[in-house]
Amino acid sequence: MKETTRNISCRIFNSVILAGVIILLIGLYYSVIKAGIPYQDPPMELQINYAINMRIGKILMGKGLLIATCGGIIRLILGLILKKQRRKWYMTNKGIDTLKTERLLLQLFKRVLKTVKKF
Repeated sequence: MKETTRNISCRIFNSVILAGVIILLIGLYYSVIKAGIPYQDPPMELQINYAINMRIGKILMGKGLLIATCGGIIRLILGLILKKQRRKWYMTNKGIDTLKTERLLLQLFKRVLKTVKKF
């Protein structure tokens, strides 16, 4: 049950990041393609259309960047939390305590030092 909840939450935040990037790209489309380069002496109607499309593009780019950034930060934090929980679960369920692990590492380190001293 916990694994499915973890997978679903990771997928949700990945989708949020993707949605932010898509909104950002739509904003770029409005700014570059729809609005484009303004005419030199346009009539009032074209000035209004240009201003509207540029404003839509700026808003969409800002919101898309915000959504993608927030989703990325939350996904990063969630990944770190889940990594710690997995490590804790592994240590408790496999019967490995940290003291035993430290002793094994110390023994390994001593063996490596002995072999290095021989050379």
